[in-house]
Amino acid sequence: VQLLIAVLTAYLFWVHYIKPAEFLNIPGDIIEQTFWVKSDQPIYFIDGPDLLTVKANGKDKAFLFEGQDPIREYHISPDGKHMLIVTGTDLFLLDLVARSTLSVESLKDQGSQEGQKGVIDEIHWSKDSRFFAYEVSRWTSFSSVNAVFVYQLEGQVKKAVTNPARKIKRLYWDEAGENLYYLKFETEDRAEIHHVKVVKIPLQ
Repeated sequence: VQLLIAVLTAYLFWVHYIKPAEFLNIPGDIIEQTFWVKSDQPIYFIDGPDLLTVKANGKDKAFLFEGQDPIREYHISPDGKHMLIVTGTDLFLLDLVARSTLSVESLKDQGSQEGQKGVIDEIHWSKDSRFFAYEVSRWTSFSSVNAVFVYQLEGQVKKAVTNPARKIKRLYWDEAGENLYYLKFETEDRAEIHHVKVVKIPLQ
């Protein structure tokens, strides 16, 4: 028994402390939703309605964004020059170079019915950082409306995407950042035949 315990202890020690790390195959082992960002490696963190940055050594702490509502999430552009900040009701575009902030979308601006709720989500940057897409969802206990928008940084142009009858679940950018794609699922009447179509959303 003591020999078995010694062998098991030695094995666990080897697995956790001595065993060589498994080889990482890039990009094959990186999931498709992962995007590299050009940055000088600051650390961003949320403190209620504020977004702050600090270096890894704890120095140069600074406020990047000071809001009124708690921040839900943020998304850095692949080139590291811009950031999208999402609160419970608003979407802001932060220029990390000029340190300026622009309001892109607000649920407060669209009016609201009694009991109506909403959310801004499904944020997706294009790989060249020239565009980003997002979805605005509004609902009551009786109905719901979903709208997808594409925003072009150059000229600050916002374009509504024609939304199919069903909610767009996932958007995909092409490598050039010129088109968006989504998957549309269809079922034939009176048949258990399902079709998956790839729909292109041209931006030019």
